[in-house]
Amino acid sequence: MRSAIPVALAVALTASFARAGELSYPQKQAVDRQERNQKEGAKKLKDMQDSYAKEMGQLTPEMLIPPSFFKGYTNKGDEVLAKADAIQADLAKNNCPADDPRVKALNDWTETARAEVAKFRESYAAKQAEMEKLADPKNYPDLDADFKQIDTLATAYKFKGFLSRPELVEELAKEFPQVVTWSQERFKVYRPLIVLTGGKESPLYRRYDAMSKGIKSFQEEATKFFGDAESEVPGFLAKAEEMAAKAAAEKKPAFFSGGVRQQLDQAELRIKVCRALVPADDARLKTMEAAWASSKSKIDASAAGLKDLLIAEARPPAEKYKGGDKEDLRAKVVEAWKAKYPNDEILMTRCHMENFDRRQTATWDSGTRSWEFSDRSVLAITVIVKTSDTVATTYPAFVNVDHIANTTTYGVNTKGNEFVQREMLIANVK
Repeated sequence: MRSAIPVALAVALTASFARAGELSYPQKQAVDRQERNQKEGAKKLKDMQDSYAKEMGQLTPEMLIPPSFFKGYTNKGDEVLAKADAIQADLAKNNCPADDPRVKALNDWTETARAEVAKFRESYAAKQAEMEKLADPKNYPDLDADFKQIDTLATAYKFKGFLSRPELVEELAKEFPQVVTWSQERFKVYRPLIVLTGGKESPLYRRYDAMSKGIKSFQEEATKFFGDAESEVPGFLAKAEEMAAKAAAEKKPAFFSGGVRQQLDQAELRIKVCRALVPADDARLKTMEAAWASSKSKIDASAAGLKDLLIAEARPPAEKYKGGDKEDLRAKVVEAWKAKYPNDEILMTRCHMENFDRRQTATWDSGTRSWEFSDRSVLAITVIVKTSDTVATTYPAFVNVDHIANTTTYGVNTKGNEFVQREMLIANVK
């Protein structure tokens, strides 16, 4: 009886006695494995190429492509290269002869696959680099400054209290055309960055969208305000004339500085805001201005006969400001007033505003093509000056604070007709 030969020895003998050019059993297994691997790799390569060609065929040259798109295809290429590496590693591990037709075919494919992947990547390398540059915030030197301004404009233009801040409305309306142009220019600059970093989900888009909505809101509010003013102004003027006629008939001068003045002021306030919203020659605006001037003339005529009574009933405004710097501000205003009008006898000053009015604005400088920011506060103080033996006159003075320059100035050149002045008996200045 022949003795049994161990399996391991049998395999070794089989390999050693294999004919020249014939694969051993382990080599044949390795080639079988890697031929299957090669088929998977070839499919991945073809699928990658076909998918890319299809997707790129749907795009136009000017379209923006997120860098992640190319990264995805780079990863797919890595999978093909991993297959090629695995094939060569397994063949080498099993000492598969390079001249074997099947081994040669596998080696040839790995070289072809590597060349195809390299060629494939080269086809989009320039576009990928271009998109990565556009998607990198570092390549936008004005990004922080511009979006700070975008945030400022978003807050400014969503403002709705037109009657409470007519000066702000005037500033916003004056800058509106420049703001629209600037915002459109900025969107052209930052559109690639926004599109490539999330589109509508991008934080930058949300900030820009807030500004756009603010601008649109301001435009809509302005249109509505003007329409309302056209119907409201005649009502205020009619009420003012009616009250003035009654005050004159009943000899009640207080009505002129009270209810009559309030009705005129309400009409004038609306007209002032409207002036900021339309050109000066707008027919609707001119109609409102003419109506106000007519009413004011009639009311002044009615009040003229009660001038002495008006002066007799006038009183200083109430003291309202409670800031700890009140007395220092009062002293500085008096000092500035005396420097401007050394012959004036100041009888009293009243801090009639409760608080400083702070305003932050941005103005477009067309010369430098940049925004100039301002951050200022103002506090009005009433200065009462003796103007005859029995009569005193009130004038406004202004404490102006520039928060950016960190300076404070005092405005006292206020004796012109553009500032409200009132006369009262010196005996009542107390």
